[in-house]
Amino acid sequence: MRELRTKITRKGQVTVPAEIRRELGLKRGDPVAFILENGHVRFERAQSVVERTAGSVKHDGPVLSAEELRGIAARSNNVLRTLGPEIQWIQSFVSKDRITCVYLAANEEIVRQHASRGGFPANRVAEVAAIIDPTTEKVAG
Repeated sequence: MRELRTKITRKGQVTVPAEIRRELGLKRGDPVAFILENGHVRFERAQSVVERTAGSVKHDGPVLSAEELRGIAARSNNVLRTLGPEIQWIQSFVSKDRITCVYLAANEEIVRQHASRGGFPANRVAEVAAIIDPTTEKVAG
């Protein structure tokens, strides 16, 4: 581990040392994140939606009515407000026998907390390893 020091300007700005910029592959204008955990700050390259922890929860059960789905959404939103910015519900896919919910979340545990507090059965929580769509074939490697 190496310690590199810098100063905070009167405007609250910090110059990231060149060695760190090189190590993280940062260029001018790149998004970065400061993560505050237990009184310590971590600095890292801000990740894209694909790179961030994304996950899904699957529930196997009976078909739900539109009214039941509205109630579930309201309960979910109420729980999300209490959990804060560490979890974001993106969308859910409802089929005849399954609901698959997609989240952006700090970790699997907060997804499970959401399910538990909302009273949602979460048969399986899995991290999304990659996202592909019709444009994936055109993305430069």
